Amino acid sequence: MDDDDELRAAFRGAFGAGLPTDACPPPEQIFEAYHRLLPREEVDAVIDHIASCPVCADAWRLAGRTAPPAPERG
Repeated sequence: MDDDDELRAAFRGAFGAGLPTDACPPPEQIFEAYHRLLPREEVDAVIDHIASCPVCADAWRLAGRTAPPAPERG
């Protein structure tokens, strides 16, 4: 199992607190918000959401255990 497979499996397991709803941001957005790769307003919206959603709070904690993406070289 490579790192990507391990991360996918961890994200699937992160939803042990329940299932995401239509109001939940996608996992990619949670990851990007955690690593501050989104505009401040979007990060704030994700943080507001995870404050009341245990499913997304688990995904946020998982994002914290992953390395941020490497900067693209141009």
